[in-house]
Amino acid sequence: KKELFAAGIRVTTADLNELLSIRTYNELLFSISGIKTCEPDPIKAAKMIADSHLMDSLKCDHLEDSPFYFRVELKSSLTSDKKSAFVKKMSAELERITRRYLINSPSDYEIELRLIENKEGRLNVLVKYNTIPDNRFSYRKESVAASIKPVNAALLVELASEYMTENAQVLDPFCGVGTMLIERQMKVKANTSYGIDIYEPAIIKAEENTSSAGQIIHYINKDFFDFKHE
Repeated sequence: KKELFAAGIRVTTADLNELLSIRTYNELLFSISGIKTCEPDPIKAAKMIADSHLMDSLKCDHLEDSPFYFRVELKSSLTSDKKSAFVKKMSAELERITRRYLINSPSDYEIELRLIENKEGRLNVLVKYNTIPDNRFSYRKESVAASIKPVNAALLVELASEYMTENAQVLDPFCGVGTMLIERQMKVKANTSYGIDIYEPAIIKAEENTSSAGQIIHYINKDFFDFKHE
């Protein structure tokens, strides 16, 4: 079951593996049984989350029943200072009332609690599991500052897929680290693919990414606008 809403697509499924192979989603956020929204008050929000089925879900979904590290991300109209104060106060209270079954951590955390202000002024509550591996773009070992995000490349390829033909010759004149070419090959198999870029470090990184993806793409370190060959 799926439905479209403002922030993306809401899916109900008994088989998460069906979703993990989809290349075009940005991230997976889960609702928590027993709580949909909480009050915009850090103490009350912490209590509502602690009283929900979050900890039962964590125990059920993981082999080890041990303390879980978390962080809170608040998306609201509050100023940065007030957001920071809210997050610190709520995180400390959540630690206290769960008797440190949930431990706040700025890094190496298993879950992220995402609080998003809605039109009514309450906070939608979602959770992101960092314990779910995402190997969709594991080939992308290298990148440069201007590189497109792999998920965006996958989305563009999906949107253009009906115009693609198998065994075509494909040219990306500004290929960067090769992400678009690699994603194109994954969606519709090409015959020969070429990538051109004036920036040599990007070409070197593209070759490494392509090797990691198990593909063959021919890269050329030249300026596309004046590049000629025989």
